[in-house]
Amino acid sequence: MLPSAPMFYSQETQSPASSAQHRTDVSIPMRDGVELRADILLPSAEGKFPALIYRTPYGKHFALKEYKTFEKAVARGYAVVVQDVRGRYASDGEFVAYQNEGRDGFDTIRGAMACRGGKPAAPESHGAGHDVFHAAQFLLLRRRVR
Repeated sequence: MLPSAPMFYSQETQSPASSAQHRTDVSIPMRDGVELRADILLPSAEGKFPALIYRTPYGKHFALKEYKTFEKAVARGYAVVVQDVRGRYASDGEFVAYQNEGRDGFDTIRGAMACRGGKPAAPESHGAGHDVFHAAQFLLLRRRVR
């Protein structure tokens, strides 16, 4: 069974030749007031879209240039949130490896949910061990949302 994802809603119109809307450096507030910034890619159609979240300490702009997965996801109807982690590149705060990933990941998912409702999907992260951590975090968040 697949969990439902955070939903983004778009009313902007695009020409048919355009494949996606790209919003740059969108601020997502954390519970301690620090602003993390993300680029958001949305399909060109109007409507609600399930969201995929990718957080990186290596620069969201590099990820957007390097990976074609994001474009493929948008073409298949997903919103994609690519976020610089705390203290790296466009995001505010101090970077301390792995110290804030749980809280910031949780707050990012909540921010995506608040954008237009929906329930969270487990995000991708920047370490092999984080997939298990975020899956556990997702299950806890899901229990609180119900």
